[in-house]
Amino acid sequence: MIARADLLTVLLVEDNAGDVYMVREALEEAGCSYDLHVVDTGIKAMDFLYRRGQFSGSPRPDLVILDLNLPGKPGQEVMAEMEASPELKDVPVAVLTTSRSSSDICQRYPGLRSMFAAKTPLTHELIDIMKRFDRFARSRK
Repeated sequence: MIARADLLTVLLVEDNAGDVYMVREALEEAGCSYDLHVVDTGIKAMDFLYRRGQFSGSPRPDLVILDLNLPGKPGQEVMAEMEASPELKDVPVAVLTTSRSSSDICQRYPGLRSMFAAKTPLTHELIDIMKRFDRFARSRK
């Protein structure tokens, strides 16, 4: 049995159901202990993070895994809002997106603890990414 203290609360912000499935499976295969919450838009992500509306009872995430290409409010706007918020700027953000050209995205938000990885269809690579994300989230927890 996993001790509650070892669980990471993870908010996955992803609008593609296939990618949600792949990330969930990769987290399990990586042996990461997590409590996963999923939202499919940047607007819902902010509501979750600020505990507004339907997310009023949501837990504070230890890690946000964020796609950049989201409907309504793109990931860049989510990151900018998090960086500007004293309440949210210390929540680690792991950007997971299809665009390798976005690898410098984290440098645009120096006040936000963040890292980048490009999505991959290869299971073993995605498992390695989830292990890196887990270490990243736990590095200052």
